[in-house]
Amino acid sequence: MNDYHPSLGGSAIPMAATRDELIDELRQWISTTLDELNQTLEALRSGADPAQILPRLATALSWSPVIDEVMRLIDAPPPVTPARADGGKRVLVVDDSHGYRLLATRVLSVAGYEVEAVESGERAWERIAAQPFAVVITDAEMPGLDGIELIRRIRARREWANLRLILLTGRDAPDDEREGLAAGADAFLCKFRPNTVSVLLDHLARMTGRSAA
Repeated sequence: MNDYHPSLGGSAIPMAATRDELIDELRQWISTTLDELNQTLEALRSGADPAQILPRLATALSWSPVIDEVMRLIDAPPPVTPARADGGKRVLVVDDSHGYRLLATRVLSVAGYEVEAVESGERAWERIAAQPFAVVITDAEMPGLDGIELIRRIRARREWANLRLILLTGRDAPDDEREGLAAGADAFLCKFRPNTVSVLLDHLARMTGRSAA
């Protein structure tokens, strides 16, 4: 059996022997993809020919073998464990982007979290009222009830004082960070920084009282 699969750049990468190694490879793939996206945007802003740029972008976004291995691992049904009153390792992802919900669910599931993903602040409010969660990860910019207002409403409820809140945004602006933290977020992350996945997992490990992968 071949122990290697081609990477995005065409070189060979060893398949992960453990879940921790797989998570590290997945982080690297996401960082590489985000770097390529940023380079593509800068090239287009500088007047580059889209016909020359877009094929490179398509290669960066291709389905990595690392993702295939992630899918193989999470296809197996997870062990059934009773929900803890404090939410345990249960994470709620709130984002109106279907692609981001899918990616976040896969990454966090492989990292050992029980993940639920919803498409709106309104739906998140319903789920938080119905089930205990340890952490809510919410996009800042959504139609209707956006992430910042969702956080304000959660912080206004005394019974949810221990719920940890992470705010994500596609914009890397100091004013956004100040507004999010002032609303009651425990952490603020820009989606498109190269180290976002690693920082997010570190925050989750600390907030749920488990060791980082």
